[in-house]
Amino acid sequence: MLRAALGLGWLAVLLAAAVPSAHAAPTAPGFSVKILDSGRAIDSRDLIGKKVVVLRFQASYCKPCVRESAAFSALVKRYAPRGVEFVALHVQDTAADTRRFMRVQKATYPIALDPKLAIANRFDFKGSDARIEQIDLALTVFADDEFKLGQVMDVLRARLTKRSVDVRCLELGAVEKISGDKVKRAVTVKTGVPQEKGKAIQKLVKDAKLKVQASIQGDAVRVSGAKKDDLQAAMQLVRQSVTDLPLQYVNLRD
Repeated sequence: MLRAALGLGWLAVLLAAAVPSAHAAPTAPGFSVKILDSGRAIDSRDLIGKKVVVLRFQASYCKPCVRESAAFSALVKRYAPRGVEFVALHVQDTAADTRRFMRVQKATYPIALDPKLAIANRFDFKGSDARIEQIDLALTVFADDEFKLGQVMDVLRARLTKRSVDVRCLELGAVEKISGDKVKRAVTVKTGVPQEKGKAIQKLVKDAKLKVQASIQGDAVRVSGAKKDDLQAAMQLVRQSVTDLPLQYVNLRD
């Protein structure tokens, strides 16, 4: 069984009021970090009753985090001058990868490292029914509500991406209600080339009039040719033309 522990690309608003309320939400976990490069120390306990703190979990390998970085920068630019403290925590990331993320995304907001999830685990799904069950290539994702379901799916995609697994191999089922707000979603890991797609690839290679032959063998398409350059040309053609299916290329021989 696989279990999800952390949703990347989400925010935690930690200290939202200077005056305690009888109806206040449960106290958020405390944390202490040093901002990358500047070395500035931030301890959430020092900010209680003084500032709103927005903590974001992200990573260089997380595609949603990359897409959302510009929006987060705009949020920081708007509210930081009003006294809001922003921190982006890079989880299970190296300093080198994080700096590359900062450079490419032009991220100017405060970023700290959490390589071993020491802080992130304090904000995980403990106490909730957030999990992924696996039977062979069939996964079932469970969560307390649709929002948490989305967070667990983000975890799954991020972990697969980190392991160089193309997330296009996931076939998503419909979101199903279990009881109350609890939901589940079936996810199938696709393997092999479907018959119709195999025929389309075979026709694509044939129509290109390359000096190779394409044939369907089970759930794979075999391309053979006399020269390595011809095979590489066929691979390049398929890569450019087939974008809806993750493909692997094996057994290329001289």
